[in-house]
Amino acid sequence: MAVPKLIVFDLDFTMWDPEMYQLDGAPFSYRNGKVYDRRNTEVDLFPDVRNILQRIHFSEEFAETKIGSASRTEYPEWAYECMSLIDVCDGMKMREFFTFNEIYPGTKTKHFRKLQKDSQVDYEDMLFFDDCSWNCRDVSALGVTAFNCPNGLSEREFNEALDIFAQKTSPSS
Repeated sequence: MAVPKLIVFDLDFTMWDPEMYQLDGAPFSYRNGKVYDRRNTEVDLFPDVRNILQRIHFSEEFAETKIGSASRTEYPEWAYECMSLIDVCDGMKMREFFTFNEIYPGTKTKHFRKLQKDSQVDYEDMLFFDDCSWNCRDVSALGVTAFNCPNGLSEREFNEALDIFAQKTSPSS
């Protein structure tokens, strides 16, 4: 089965909750395995996200696959700080799993043009997850396989998107 060369994730309400704009900001802290903003609001990954990141990073199936982020947050410094604090597994922080990051206000198409330039991966070899359908629509127009996960990314949705990607990129399609 064909797998993407680059898997890109939106952050806010795709990988974690709450969204950056809902927080009171830095400084963030890491206590007892959890990340909190300055008013002690917890920021955490959706339940299946840790397993998904580990699967991509550690499994032979994705040996040639890189991970990227594309976020339109107005608070990129908060997002980077959270990625640097959130523990995914065995002390590895979320940020260590990502090769490419485009985290700043702007359009997702702008993010993807930069991701394509930096990664040298064709749009057709990318898979994207976002909770907002309009971002998926915009990125799909570039040729990226985009999957809408309006309630945060789950293992079921991840596997469904991989199947769609494989069907779309198979020689017989």
